[in-house]
Formats: sequence, structure tokens, C-alpha cells
Amino acid sequence: MAPNDATPGHWINVLLYALTGFVLFSSLLKISSGNILFSFITSILFIAHPVHTEVVASIKSRDEIMAFLFSIWALERYINYVRSKKILSLVIASFLFFVALLSKESAITFLAIFPLTAYFFTDEKIAVSLKSLIPIAIVTGIFLIIRSSILGGISSESFSVADNLLEAAKDPITKFSTTVLIMGLYLKILLFPHPLVFDYSYNQIPLVGAGSPGFIASALFYGGMLIFSFWKLKSKNLFAYSILFSLLPYLYLLIFSLQ
Repeated sequence: MAPNDATPGHWINVLLYALTGFVLFSSLLKISSGNILFSFITSILFIAHPVHTEVVASIKSRDEIMAFLFSIWALERYINYVRSKKILSLVIASFLFFVALLSKESAITFLAIFPLTAYFFTDEKIAVSLKSLIPIAIVTGIFLIIRSSILGGISSESFSVADNLLEAAKDPITKFSTTVLIMGLYLKILLFPHPLVFDYSYNQIPLVGAGSPGFIASALFYGGMLIFSFWKLKSKNLFAYSILFSLLPYLYLLIFSLQ
């Protein structure tokens, strides 16, 4: 790009982040059928939140920006297909989601967000919206095949404690409890973004057991949010949707902790 000069890379991140904010607003506006208040508040909070500072400032974190950019764009095209039944929209959604997966594998959690969004913002039956996911599931399968062919020989033992603190956990309960604690710390940073630290690797977060106050508090808080969301699920409450939208990506972290 520019030998010994990271400036162009930083500007690309800034432009991609600005594009992500625009795509987020326009996508939510279309998905919510013109609910400008919901779309505007969500987009402004996303763009201005301090927790995204490191993602924009670090050239390495471009994968995070691109994964979300193409995932939310794919979501809008998927909802467009559910409403209009235009095949081109589904083809574009599948392609965009494939690019999102190639950007970062954690985008795979959007597979759950697609039908969730269809349920909240369309009148389509759940079975039909799930059937519409088949092409997207196919490109996900292709991605997993590619990933397996590249990383198939890498085992969990290949990761050190310095790279992932969960590798230091001696048993599944400790690993799971620490994961839930980390989720609680994520929530704390989301609500009170101070201090912001760019590296949470070795020895930054303690391993905890099921009796840890931090684990219990985090589990109770997330459990309460889930109960509220399921309680308001039938009425298609926007707060319930927002909570589930934000919690579903944590499935990736939880599944990883159980491996």
C-alpha cells in the first residue's frame, strides 16, 4: 500500500467506518419500513460509541468493520427478498454474506439474525423465512469447507494462553464461567466505556468459577434480558429485538468456550 507509512490504511478504515454508518442507517430504515427514529438513534449510537475507537484506529481491525458492513447489508437484501420475492435480492444477500464471512468468521452469527429480523419486521411465516435462508446457508457451507481446508490441521492446543486466556481454564465449568464474566465486562464497557483497553490477553481478566460474584451478576443480568425479550417476543417489541440482536453474536463466544 505505502511502505513504512500506515496513513493510507488509517484513512481507508475511516472511510469504511463512515460507509458502515451510512449502510446501517439506510438498511435499518428499509428494514423497519421507515422508522426513522429507531434507525437514526441506532446508527448514531453505533457511530459515536467510544468502544469502536480501537476498531477504527487499528488497521488490523478492518476485518471487524468489513464483516459488520457486509452482514448488515446482506440482512437488508434478505429482508427485501422476504417481502418482494425478487430472486436478485437473495442472490445479492448471499454474495454479501459470503464476503462478510471471508472478512471475519464471527459474521456467521448473523445466520440467526436473518430469521429473527424477518419475524420482527415482516409478516412472513417463520417456516418460509427459514426456507429463504437456504442459499445463504449454502454459501456458509462453502465458507466452512474453505476454512476447514486451510485450518483443518490446527488444533486448540495450537493456541497459547497469551493469545486466549480461556486456554488456561482447567475444566469446562471454569471456561464457561469466565466466558459469561467476559460477556458481563463487555456489557459494562458498552454502558460505561472507561477505561478502554486495546489488549485483554494474558492475565488481564481472571479465571473464575460458578461461584464468582462476577459470573453470577453477569448471568442474572443476561438471563433477565432474555426473559424480557421472550416475554415481548409475540408483540414484536423493538427493545426485545434490539436485545436479541445484540445477544445472538455472543453465541459464538459461548460455543467457543464449550469446545
